[in-house]
Amino acid sequence: MSDYVYASVSQLRDFLSGTNYSSSWTSDTAGLLRILRTATTTIETYCGHNTFAPITATLDFDEGSGQLSDDTRPVLWNGQRASKILLPWFVSMTSATLYTPDRSSSTALVENTDYLSTPYAGFPPGMNAPYNGIKYKTTGSANENPFSESGQMVLALAAEWGYQDEKSTDSTATTVSTTASTLTVASSTNLSAGQAILVDTERMLIESVTDATTIEVKRAIAGTTGATHSGATISIYQFPDSIVQACLELSELSWIERGQGLTETIDVAGTSISIPRSQKDQILQSIDMYATFSANQAVIF
Repeated sequence: MSDYVYASVSQLRDFLSGTNYSSSWTSDTAGLLRILRTATTTIETYCGHNTFAPITATLDFDEGSGQLSDDTRPVLWNGQRASKILLPWFVSMTSATLYTPDRSSSTALVENTDYLSTPYAGFPPGMNAPYNGIKYKTTGSANENPFSESGQMVLALAAEWGYQDEKSTDSTATTVSTTASTLTVASSTNLSAGQAILVDTERMLIESVTDATTIEVKRAIAGTTGATHSGATISIYQFPDSIVQACLELSELSWIERGQGLTETIDVAGTSISIPRSQKDQILQSIDMYATFSANQAVIF
């Protein structure tokens, strides 16, 4: 599960109430945030455990057979094995490093020289889709015989993993120490529990809004590092509209199910009445375009 939540507590309150919620509805922030986290996890699982905002991390991959699993790479006509390593979505690749099997030496791979990020162009046009794979180039200086590097943890990829890196600028933050969980802001009007924010290079998750200028946050999320900030701009992470809507609708079902239980159908005089379980399937089908995009994730040598 990622650190992100794909809809805010304020959005969920508005969605449940059908209009702007009452200003007195403020006592259940933690409970609503848990429901939103559950909906977010459901969406990420449906989309191949991918995220819709960036996570900074270095991931290590096996190349070839090893102790973790049998070598499932397809055998080529000449007896060699093609390589296919499943990758998360990524916004940008920071570095790619190929190690020898004993990790005693390594080669830095250069994008567009030794490998290409795929797909080469977003599809459909204008979708602003992320990359979901890299393809080794046969002409690169580091690539005469990539199969000689077979072994465990021989490929290290540092990247901004995730579907997109979209943000909107909102407020500013006054001085805050590296570890403080309370953040003083110029205005909390557009801030809500559940929002992920970027302050300088540190990502935070808003856990509650205390008053007009004070918020409580979870520090250093999504692979970033805590730091001291002073007068920094606050940017709010944005997600695709269909993902926000799916998160709200799944959360609404969880809210309803708290009182109705988990019965899938109710039979009355031979008539079957569908309730939340079938609705959940319909909601997830609305984001199939993202789930389908995860099908071809790979590193191909």
